[in-house]
Amino acid sequence: MDTLRELLSAAVFVVLAALFLRMLIVNIKSAVLRKKTPAENKRAKVISKTSETGSGEFVKDGVRKGKTVYFLTFDCDGEELSFGVLRQEYDSVSEGDTGYLTYSGNKFFGFEKDLLLKESDLNEKTDG
Repeated sequence: MDTLRELLSAAVFVVLAALFLRMLIVNIKSAVLRKKTPAENKRAKVISKTSETGSGEFVKDGVRKGKTVYFLTFDCDGEELSFGVLRQEYDSVSEGDTGYLTYSGNKFFGFEKDLLLKESDLNEKTDG
């Protein structure tokens, strides 16, 4: 009975070690591929802003908070590209904004909005 238990323990250890090793290799390959892929800078338009609040709650200062992940989706010459972004980046743009998107693969580096005011901005300034 002890021999069987030892064999099962060893088998579980080998399977877990193999899974960990596979995950490590996949992550290293992905990181190397990202480093080799040059950053692209393309004209883009913000077509969607979304956020998802996860179920992983934590308590900060006695208040329960969920982790929110922010996404921006861009149109680059008919191609839709979606990226997870920081909240400050998410808050700094509006749907319809145009500018230059910098990214590499699935990694977002930034979005530089055009400096020209949108027509809706001009209407707000003349009305007020």
